[in-house]
Amino acid sequence: ISVTGEGNSTTTNLQQGLVKTWVHAHEHDAQDSFNIASQTDTSTGDYTFTYTNNLSSENHCPASSNQSTRNARGIYVGNLTTSTFRVNTANSSGSVTDYNTSTVIAGDLA
Repeated sequence: ISVTGEGNSTTTNLQQGLVKTWVHAHEHDAQDSFNIASQTDTSTGDYTFTYTNNLSSENHCPASSNQSTRNARGIYVGNLTTSTFRVNTANSSGSVTDYNTSTVIAGDLA
């Protein structure tokens, strides 16, 4: 699906611009999601999410945020594969801890 921009000078592939996966999780448990088949509590502050529909490559773009009122140091989204991604959370001192997170994945479906 192509969309023409203002002034008819550019076109955008709409399918490439859409989020392919999102999940709002209370710690490792998905409270609401799109394209998430399952989740695994790997260890404290370490969660693995599995896609319902795989992505075409491991080169997709994740973004995540901490949804907790606690003081957090940061979130790492990594170990990207075509079928899974991992979320790791830590508190302000760098110790792993369980936090609520929201994550979106942009990329192409397989």
